[in-house]
Amino acid sequence: MTQPYDRAIAQELKEKVALSCRVLYQQGLADYLGHPSARIPGTALVIIKPRHGRDIRGMQEMTSKHMLVVDLDGNVIEGDYAPPTETVLHTEVYRVRPDVSSVIHTHQTMTTAFGITGRPILPIMHNESALVERPIPILPTAMLISKPEQGAAVATALGDHRIVHLQNHGVVIAGPSIEQSTIDAIFLERLAVMNHLVAQIGEPRLVTQEEINQVKAEQQPVGGRWAYYTSLVDTNV
Repeated sequence: MTQPYDRAIAQELKEKVALSCRVLYQQGLADYLGHPSARIPGTALVIIKPRHGRDIRGMQEMTSKHMLVVDLDGNVIEGDYAPPTETVLHTEVYRVRPDVSSVIHTHQTMTTAFGITGRPILPIMHNESALVERPIPILPTAMLISKPEQGAAVATALGDHRIVHLQNHGVVIAGPSIEQSTIDAIFLERLAVMNHLVAQIGEPRLVTQEEINQVKAEQQPVGGRWAYYTSLVDTNV
């Protein structure tokens, strides 16, 4: 039996997940691969981007009409397309993390490179450093996450962190909202790029935990950053 959910809230989330797709594309973090999702509040249902194919192409083309509603077993509750092969990557995280309302999986270049080498992304920039105040855990796998036990392994490796590297594959980012997870993906890549640049120059000064705590206390709500990044994409697709 399908559990009831608020259609107006679901529609708003579909629009946000589609916007996340277009922002991730515009920022060079995803092309046709990768997928964001968001939990419908108070339910075990998830809005997710569909699987790419002949009719579902680049992330820049995604709209609310393409989005799916799936349950935690990956069954399509609403929508006209097939879900991603890696839907279990999302659903198994939601299953064990009630605090998580959004999951994003990308193959973003520099972040993935750090995961492949096992080299930590260091806290060296003010706004971004909170993402790595604890080292990012690594799940050593190059495999497609297509089976429930693989999704469960991702959730276990993530633990209570915000991010987990899928070594030789990509990265998974979990957060309290689709807006926050999208911004985290952008900030994480920016931080990885800066780590790479600084490594060519010399030894970095690390942002201290005290400074990280102060930046977090003073940081404005995510809405302003979300408004900026969504202003860069076509809202009329």
